[in-house]
Formats: sequence, structure tokens, C-alpha cells
Amino acid sequence: MSLERAFENNDILTLVYCLIFLSTTFVKSIYPTRFFALLSCLFSNKLFLDFAKQLQDVFTAFKVLLFVIQNLIFSAFFYLLIDFNKIAFDGTPAVLFIKIFTVLTLYLSAQYLLSMSIAKIFSFTEIYRIIHILKFSYLKLVAFALWPILILYTYSDVQNTSLASTFLICYFVILMALRAILVLVKNNKIIIQSLFYFIVYLCTLEIAPVLLMYKVMVNK
Repeated sequence: MSLERAFENNDILTLVYCLIFLSTTFVKSIYPTRFFALLSCLFSNKLFLDFAKQLQDVFTAFKVLLFVIQNLIFSAFFYLLIDFNKIAFDGTPAVLFIKIFTVLTLYLSAQYLLSMSIAKIFSFTEIYRIIHILKFSYLKLVAFALWPILILYTYSDVQNTSLASTFLICYFVILMALRAILVLVKNNKIIIQSLFYFIVYLCTLEIAPVLLMYKVMVNK
């Protein structure tokens, strides 16, 4: 007989979802053309052609706000996985969420800074910027595609949490795999011409961090 799942506290996710909604609405109202270009960048190059200069700037309000929204969504994703798998944690649900958000934000920020440093050392800054713009844009699409599923699972009567957890992970992996394929397809000529630099980038900044995180999790 399956047991009904009950969150100890849904308030934190409700607050997070409201914050995501308000932040997204704000971005949409301030940058309507650029925002819709981002949402349609899977099928159109309008974002990369019309806003190429703005996308090269790192610390713009548009990019920072989307970075925060993205991290809130991914933090909710990891929070739900912890809840589904009944992983024990210290502190309140709010403290747990803040910890997840902080670690994720620091990780992605450190990865970007390390990426730029390595790109400058090996003199492929322009190549990296092109790849980064695509990665940045498609990662936002991954987050927005994940968000409705998170809302559904948060407020629905999920009885088989193991199956729900597996589905969430598989869905996330598929989205990230599609993102990687799109980046590779969009940059195939550049990658072929600069294969050595791309391999250096891939090994040091994409594969190595994942293997390190996996090792830490397994050891724990």
C-alpha cells in the first residue's frame, strides 16, 4: 500500500515560486523584446543577432535577474529531490533552500570566472564568449521548462516519491543533454577549427566538476 506524501513545510517553495513569478514578470515588462527573443532562441536566432552586443556584457540587469531566476528554479529542483528521497538535513526548510541556492550560485559564478581565466591563458577568449552566450541562453530555457513540472509536483498528491524523483532527474538530464547538443550544433565549425581549445575547456570546466561532485557525493 502506497503512502501519501506530505511536505513538512510548503511555505518556502510557495514563496520561491511567487518570487520567480514576480521577477519573471518584471524582466518581461522591462525587456519585453529581449525576453521573448530568449524564449524563442530554440527556433530563432533573433536573440543572438539583435542583442549580440548586450549578451557579451556580463553584469547587466537582464542577465543578473535571469541568473537569479534560473538559480531559484534549480534550487527548488534540488530541494524537491531532497524531499522526495527523505534526505535528512539540519535546520529548517528555509535554511536548507538558502544553502542550496548559495552553493549553486557560488558554483556557477566560480565556474564562469575559472572559464574566463582558462580562456585567457590559452588565448581562446572569443571562442569561449560565443559558447558562453549559447550556454547562458539555453540554460535559461532549461530552467523555464523545468519550472512547471516542479510546481505540479509540489502541489499534487505524489504517492510514489521514488518514481517522481526518477522522472525529475531523467527530465532534467534530457533537457541538459539537449542544451549540450544545441551548443555543439551551433558551434560545430568553431569547435572543429579550435578542437584542442574545446577539449581543454570541456575537460577542465564541464567534465571535471561533475566528476568531482559525484566523487564527493559517493564518499558521503
